[in-house]
Amino acid sequence: MTTETIQHPESNTHATIAASIGFNCFDFRTHVDGRAVNVIEGDLGILQSGGVSLRGIPILCPFPNRIREGRYSWAGATYELGPDDVTYDGTGNAIHGFCHDRPWRVVERGGHFVTGEFQLSVDAPRRAALWPSDFSIRMRYEVGDAKLWAIATVTNMGRQPMPFGLGFHPYFQLPLGADSKATRCTVQVPVRQQWDLNDCLPSGSKSEISDELPLSDGVYYGQAKLDHLFTGVESAGGAIETSIIDEPAGLQLTHRFDSTFPHVVIYTPPGRESVCIEPYTCISDAINLHEAVPDSGLLVLEPAESFTGRFEIRIGPVIV
Repeated sequence: MTTETIQHPESNTHATIAASIGFNCFDFRTHVDGRAVNVIEGDLGILQSGGVSLRGIPILCPFPNRIREGRYSWAGATYELGPDDVTYDGTGNAIHGFCHDRPWRVVERGGHFVTGEFQLSVDAPRRAALWPSDFSIRMRYEVGDAKLWAIATVTNMGRQPMPFGLGFHPYFQLPLGADSKATRCTVQVPVRQQWDLNDCLPSGSKSEISDELPLSDGVYYGQAKLDHLFTGVESAGGAIETSIIDEPAGLQLTHRFDSTFPHVVIYTPPGRESVCIEPYTCISDAINLHEAVPDSGLLVLEPAESFTGRFEIRIGPVIV
């Protein structure tokens, strides 16, 4: 097991990344006004035992979420991702891409930052034939004063156009304060619509969010069981800002990401006190739906072309 710890001593902030399991940041802790805050729900033992997408911040590429039955067509060729090749969910669909469960190479490190790289043909060569083109993804994590931020760069390393999507799957631990409760925390995400799902796969249609789930204003954790794919996300200055507010603790988690991630999954894992706010560049199964659903968000990189996406997680007092 290879892990990398980065730290910002002045604010007593640190993060630990499992380089040998998907470059998953499974631990991020800091202090606010002298109080310790454990931000990420992470368990290295669960990651090591095969729960590679169940804790920490799994990195999802070249497709976030699911591909129906692990089968798709592209440029006249048909591809099948067997359950022996990639991770599958419990209903027969390939899930979460090629790099969340594989070792990454650390290519740069400093006291407060670390960069990892995964290239399909190098780090998962048995999977190279499962995608239309070879690709690499570089991920730089950095910590500062009560914050963690990341920059991901995906590059088409092959000779053919490469379809792809990128997503991040952070598990946020609740409550934020030791003397609070998860049910006193509110989750706020500026979304207006949701994709209609059948067994977690989009049908291609959208609907307006009901008044019973006012996510733009904030809903209390536990008010609804969530495993929904949202869109119609409001952005400002090229960024989307979401938050978790722990009222009794007087603490606020702000999760900010580029507006190039216009789709957001919100997931409340059953039996646990955590919530995922997952930015995606595309919807689930976009590689099968992109022709029928123009706003699926599927991206295509030409040979040697790159895409860069960013997110930031910071903790502080409640912003009034």
